[in-house]
Amino acid sequence: MVPALEARLSGSARSARFTSPVLFALGALNAWSGQAAGDYGAVSTGLCLCVCAAGLFGEDLLQRAYRRDRAVLAHVAAHPGADTRHVARAIGATERGAARNP
Repeated sequence: MVPALEARLSGSARSARFTSPVLFALGALNAWSGQAAGDYGAVSTGLCLCVCAAGLFGEDLLQRAYRRDRAVLAHVAAHPGADTRHVARAIGATERGAARNP
């Protein structure tokens, strides 16, 4: 059973994975249309939006790994001596992904 906090976090993670590519596309479109019109303010704004979207995507990747680490540590703390296969099944990860965590 997934705790309510974890369910809420996974929902926000899905939102960030959708938001960053959309923001990147909007920034690229803004930069392209600004360049075509000669509006260099729009070009710089569009490029800044692209960089921010790339940062948001990278942060989402890091947070996903941190959430998996926290789930592994919480399960091992609750079940001392649990083997890797048991931990992987309990948190819904691959065996290799569960073994990577401390």
